Amino acid sequence: MAEQDNRPLAGFIDLHTHTTASDGTATPAEVVETAHGLGLDAIAITDHDCMDGVAEAVQTGLRLGQTVIPGCELAAHTPYGEMHIVGLWAEPGHKTLNNLLKEQQAMRELRFQEILAGLHRVGINLNKDEVAAETGGGNSVGRPHIARALLRKGYAHSVQDAFKRYLVPGKAGYAPRRLLSPDEVLTALKEAGVTTVFAHPMSLPAPEGWVRKEAERLHMLGLLDGIEAYHPEHDKAKVQYVEQLAADLGLLLSGGSDYHGTVKPKIRLGFGEGRLRVPVELLAKMKSYRENIGLPV
Repeated sequence: MAEQDNRPLAGFIDLHTHTTASDGTATPAEVVETAHGLGLDAIAITDHDCMDGVAEAVQTGLRLGQTVIPGCELAAHTPYGEMHIVGLWAEPGHKTLNNLLKEQQAMRELRFQEILAGLHRVGINLNKDEVAAETGGGNSVGRPHIARALLRKGYAHSVQDAFKRYLVPGKAGYAPRRLLSPDEVLTALKEAGVTTVFAHPMSLPAPEGWVRKEAERLHMLGLLDGIEAYHPEHDKAKVQYVEQLAADLGLLLSGGSDYHGTVKPKIRLGFGEGRLRVPVELLAKMKSYRENIGLPV
């Protein structure tokens, strides 16, 4: 019982985390070790456009007795910005999934080159190796890595400053992402036996009612399994809206901190900004859903 008292998140889970395999600052092993120390019943590793950190995370989980769910996070194009999709129980060796991740990475690489070219036009000379040095060995290069490289070379006062100066729309180092449609991304994930979750839906600057209509459309097509209610960008009203939406449509509920380490210093694993708690009961419902349709857990 004493150990339980020292593990503040026993009975809770975190199904949305990032590591050095993409744009986080903690290694997969460190994220799992932290989860174990907090007492989280389960954690999902959901790096952007890759699963390079999953093997290390799973091995660490086996050593510690910590449940680790392999996953990924992918972006899709909508008229109102990027729709983010968390995939859970993703099998790294699945051909369809691997092809999808390769396609996402190719589009990410193209954007990276366009960003470097834009910075070069205003006299900022970053090369690929300088940015790669900020990834911690990961292959999924993103704007946070470029921001850290800009900071290191003295072009900004902080990572946040680098974003504001160079990497947001209207600035020299911004380039839009080329993305697949939600239907294309979700179809590939479902073919790979992945449980699909519409991540932080209320962060999309979409007109009122669009999230509901899109979630219903995708669910009716058999492409969307769940929706993320519990996320640092969702206040109480948004959480309640998503909870009701899930109940109305028959969607699974999910949630997570969207932990990135020092990239998002206010976000703590399992805690979010302090108020986040994702109950383990949601995981039990996900497992039951997968078992009922003949998928492994």
